[in-house]
Amino acid sequence: MFAWHDTPWMWLSMVVFWSLFAVLVYHLISGRTQSPTPWSGPTAAEILEERFARGEISVEEYGERREVLAGTRPPSST
Repeated sequence: MFAWHDTPWMWLSMVVFWSLFAVLVYHLISGRTQSPTPWSGPTAAEILEERFARGEISVEEYGERREVLAGTRPPSST
């Protein structure tokens, strides 16, 4: 008389189960360790240049903000 553990189906089902389990664990781990995608939008300086080109800010304000972005002037507290 054959028991369940004596059949090839038992071994096949074990291989399938552990394979699926390993794939699940891999996806869970790799999903958490992936680095975020880098920012690909315009930089702050590019946005500032666009606003100046559109006339949204004055020459003085453009100069002040360029200095802040360059790090040669601390931001104002206003």
